Amino acid sequence: YTPLPAETSAFSTVPADTDPSAPRITIADAGASGYVIIYGRDAVFAEKTAAQELSDYLFKISGARLSVYTDERSETAKEIVVGKTNREGSGTFTVDRAALGDDGFNIKVAGQKFVIAGGEKRGTLYGVYTFLEDFLGCRWYSKDFELVPAVSKVTVKLSTDVTQTPAFTFRDIYWDCTQDSVFRAKAKINGIHFDSPVKPMAPYIDVIKSAGFSFEGIINGSDYFAEHPEYFFVDKTGNRNPGQLCLTNPVVIRLLDEYVCAQVAARPDCDIFTLFTNDSDEVCNCPDCAAVNGAEGTCVGTLMRVVNTIAADVYKIRPDATFQTLIWESGLTPPAITKPAPNVAVQLCAISCNMAKPYDQASPKFCEFIKNWSTVGCKISVWDYNINFTNYCAPCPNIDNMDGNIRLMYANNIRGYFMQGNAYGNSGEFGELRAYITAKLLWNPACDIEAIKNEFLRAYYGPGYKNIAAYIKLTEENAADSFDIICDPDKMLTLNSRQAAQCDVWWDAAEAAAQNDGQLARIQRSRIQLRYYKATMHLGEFSYLNSFANIWDEGEKLYDDMQRMGVNYICQGRTLNEKDKVFFVLNPNKWKM
Repeated sequence: YTPLPAETSAFSTVPADTDPSAPRITIADAGASGYVIIYGRDAVFAEKTAAQELSDYLFKISGARLSVYTDERSETAKEIVVGKTNREGSGTFTVDRAALGDDGFNIKVAGQKFVIAGGEKRGTLYGVYTFLEDFLGCRWYSKDFELVPAVSKVTVKLSTDVTQTPAFTFRDIYWDCTQDSVFRAKAKINGIHFDSPVKPMAPYIDVIKSAGFSFEGIINGSDYFAEHPEYFFVDKTGNRNPGQLCLTNPVVIRLLDEYVCAQVAARPDCDIFTLFTNDSDEVCNCPDCAAVNGAEGTCVGTLMRVVNTIAADVYKIRPDATFQTLIWESGLTPPAITKPAPNVAVQLCAISCNMAKPYDQASPKFCEFIKNWSTVGCKISVWDYNINFTNYCAPCPNIDNMDGNIRLMYANNIRGYFMQGNAYGNSGEFGELRAYITAKLLWNPACDIEAIKNEFLRAYYGPGYKNIAAYIKLTEENAADSFDIICDPDKMLTLNSRQAAQCDVWWDAAEAAAQNDGQLARIQRSRIQLRYYKATMHLGEFSYLNSFANIWDEGEKLYDDMQRMGVNYICQGRTLNEKDKVFFVLNPNKWKM
């Protein structure tokens, strides 16, 4: 079994200077600067944060501490202008904020001034982080790992004029490694999921917040079914069933409307309010519901009519809010008659997709689904998945599918995206890599994701990263032809004993090449996935060829390492059980509470 050699070349994220003769301004040199940073007297907190972050990071990078002032200070030639200030105007420079929206920005040189300005909610802050990243080589790989290079001379070309706006207007990533408001700003994640533990930076950086309500949470079968079975759907057997609601029942519609409107009125901090059906795609088959859905030509005809009814009342309370509903793939086509109201958005669920391959290769129904809905004319987003929900720690061999999937959605007018992973505990797989790649693609789907992936692996895991890249490649080559978000590891990946041994050699080599404790800890935590898989498949040290006592000891070591590294969620909502209650020769999925 052959390891790959450690990388010996110097690692740097600082962009190479391909035009050294170009005229420039010099912001810092040898620890000194003639520049000051200016932000507006009336700046919002995001812009104030942007100015201070720029000063702090320039000091870390160059050793030069630039003072920060409001635009009440007398104007000088050498200023870095951050956000909306009184420095803008005829004969100087202007910023088209209408074109940039909330998240876009412009980075440019105007005379000797250096300008980073954009949307006041987030754009200026994103502009500062992009300057630090693209011009100077800073990287924010996760909430607890950043890279800040040393650059003694900071210069910017006079010809600099960079404008960026995001491809996706709503970007949310639900991994533990993104559950930090400061990191999310650096990664340009602008949405907060309704049950996310993330709190915005104090005092406040404006984000797109959502609140969600399920049918079950509003009209629960345990409370209502005995006395009012008519509130609930008629299933395929012809019987009333508390699993869903009857959406032509006027009392049901009223109860949903009253509950949602009360929540909208009580939560002025939220921008999106989502009404979810219960966690299945079943619909009511009573005569009234069947008639509506038949006329609409889709099983979600009743749902869209109810959503529009509630949306009208939501608009009266919060005309600026968006009312959203989730559509399962069974709602393959939009209603033929009822079009979404102006304040209604639709979120399409990718739960039925084949995660083993790019969606455009192996999930034709989903492709048809998003294509059909892309022409509706309302805001469209997708709820996507990138993990095995029943085995968080198992290898999920589909990293190389992510870019194609997100590009497919962008090509079909999807402009909102929510990626659900493991937000509850540390990833024992590649959660940090998945979140980083997703963030980059949501900002720019045309980015070079292979280069981004390799750079991440090199920075995050150290000089032995090629061994980890080889492991990723092997697992993807041996992935099952089809798997979804709920399955056993053997249904996702098949490695024989020799392949598992080769994987161990690669991980050993990566560990041996680690240059510091941080790299080693990150390697060992991501290696949990291979150990978990071997324990499940009885390979290597977990093979039945070993003694019962040895298998027990190896299982106990894995358990202890998972606990020590914070990899304590086996699956969604289920943590590792107390140690004295665990039978360590069992499949590790059985170790959960």
